[in-house]
Amino acid sequence: MSDNPAGDVAAYYEGNTRRFMRWGEGGSAGALHRALWGPGAETVADAADYINVLCAQALRPGLANEQPHVADLGCGVGATAVRLAEILGARSSGLTLSRLQADLASERARDRGLGDRCSFYCADFLEPPALSPLDGAVAIEAFAHASDAAHFFEVAADLLSPGARLVVVDDFENPADKGFSRRDKTVERFRRGWRLHSLVTRQRAAELAQGAGLVLEDERDLTDWIRLGRPRDRAIAVAVALLGWARPLERFPYWSSLVGGDALQTCLRNRWVE
Repeated sequence: MSDNPAGDVAAYYEGNTRRFMRWGEGGSAGALHRALWGPGAETVADAADYINVLCAQALRPGLANEQPHVADLGCGVGATAVRLAEILGARSSGLTLSRLQADLASERARDRGLGDRCSFYCADFLEPPALSPLDGAVAIEAFAHASDAAHFFEVAADLLSPGARLVVVDDFENPADKGFSRRDKTVERFRRGWRLHSLVTRQRAAELAQGAGLVLEDERDLTDWIRLGRPRDRAIAVAVALLGWARPLERFPYWSSLVGGDALQTCLRNRWVE
């Protein structure tokens, strides 16, 4: 990975976003995050929206205003920010490093009749634009991209109103089997392929959050709600096995994503990542 983490992540999403929307499991619903097949999820659309509903439920107790202001830190193409606005009757702000994603998110909000309540910024969530105090914030598969995990929580704490909640949904490294060569190489392949600069343990994340003045109220392990080994995943595994040795291919963002995703499948099956 480069010595410019934010630029590295921005280039990754500029190069991959339209492919994620076309070929990703929840891409047709605007979900760049993974689908969660929790109780009651019967369709891909249900599974793609599952985390949005969970986040809205988690944020609700901290909402004090009649029309609260919530933010999605690392908003992708705006699906979660728009859904939070719909579910919570909120004003919603989204931050993304990708200009393409910010434009697509704004288009999504307008198409859903929420252009007046949803605002999107091409900005680093570690250096956010001036926002009115937040009544809640989420970061879905975005925290691990942060160049500085401690600073992420410090910035989030500064943005939140007293009593507001932050919901972080991401991959966290499990230290089990650390030092085992295959395990460590696979985790590193996932980290490098997906441009993850803050792949930490859950315990470390909680410590950093506490250091920023936040209090851990709840945590859930969602690993078992991710479907592994789908036909597409198996096809990618074959391709990676045949071509993964070709390091020059790593400069292509989508191939890098496929290699990282294949490594993640192995990590999740072995609980090296949760």
